[in-house]
Amino acid sequence: MQNPALIILGGAITAISPVESASQTAETGKAGKTGLPIWAAVGVFILYFLVAAWTIYDAYHDKGWLIPFLTAGMFVWGGGPVVLPMLMTQLSPGWISQTIFLTGIALAEMMPGPVFNMSAFLGVQLALKNGNLSWPVGTVLAWIGLIGPGVILVFGAMPLWDKLRSFQVYKHALPGLNAAAVGLLVSTVFVVYGAMEARSPWAAGSRALAAVSYAAIEMKADVPLTVLLAALVGLCWSLAQNY
Repeated sequence: MQNPALIILGGAITAISPVESASQTAETGKAGKTGLPIWAAVGVFILYFLVAAWTIYDAYHDKGWLIPFLTAGMFVWGGGPVVLPMLMTQLSPGWISQTIFLTGIALAEMMPGPVFNMSAFLGVQLALKNGNLSWPVGTVLAWIGLIGPGVILVFGAMPLWDKLRSFQVYKHALPGLNAAAVGLLVSTVFVVYGAMEARSPWAAGSRALAAVSYAAIEMKADVPLTVLLAALVGLCWSLAQNY
């Protein structure tokens, strides 16, 4: 639960010691009456926090592979890659091997919507590995667990948006929440890189491929092509080792 705690801590810091910005001080028009009735929106928020508390409890008791998806969906904001270290630390190696997890990252990043793709990939792998669910059911459960909480929260927040953004505590906490989420994006790089190097039989080559691939993407190279070429280099090295 380190990631959710850090995000909440970031919001608490700027709520106590606010940092004003031009975007905060700019006035915006009212959103008007949208979405659910107010009473239903309040109910959504209450249900959201009850389920969030339940996921924290179950995460410590290792109740199943769906709980990490719910935890990530409940607590992580600021970008798709933030969920990767949370899912990796909670799912591997108990529920899925790190090798398969890293393969999923590579495949997901080749296509639009990497979070959607990653949840679908992991749902299939976890359902097949544990044998108690069909892969379509596993895919749907993993996707709903990861994406569903955010969608539900939007429905709850829209009717309350005008009131919510008028609270000074919320406006002061928001920059800290966003900054903490961005910081977790940086940590994702180190978590995934460390797992890659620990599993690689060719550590020096993996480091070189990572650096070259990053440079290629920074130079606007095609991402799927970059991933496929790196995979081809790794395959050639593997075949050469067998001769």
